[in-house]
Formats: sequence, C-alpha cells, structure tokens
Amino acid sequence: MPYKIVKSGNKFKVQKKNGSHTFGTHPSRKAAQKQIAALHINVKESFEDKVNKYLLNFSGTKNNS
Repeated sequence: MPYKIVKSGNKFKVQKKNGSHTFGTHPSRKAAQKQIAALHINVKESFEDKVNKYLLNFSGTKNNS
C-alpha cells in the first residue's frame, strides 16, 4: 500500500497516497518515516502469512500415493 507524509502545521501525518486515511501524526518527519517502515513490514508479514496458510492448506489436501 502506498503511503505519503504530509506536513500539517508543525506535525507530520502518515496517510494513504490518495489521502483517504491518516495512520498517525508525528512530531518529526523521521518519526513518520519510521511508521511507514513499520506499515510496510506489517503488510509484508500479512501477505506472507496468507501465502503460508494457503500452502499449508494445499499441501494438506495433496494425495501422496
């Protein structure tokens, strides 16, 4: 999911690129960048979890004869 940092006054907001959702507001750009990194890690783990679950289900139904 693409993210952007938007400066609002003296704060930095992490938002979806289309601006439809704000994930957090931070006192510095660096703090906002850290949140984006965490969001990317979380999305990757979620995708990997889904793939692993699918593979486990698939291998569980495989006929090994």
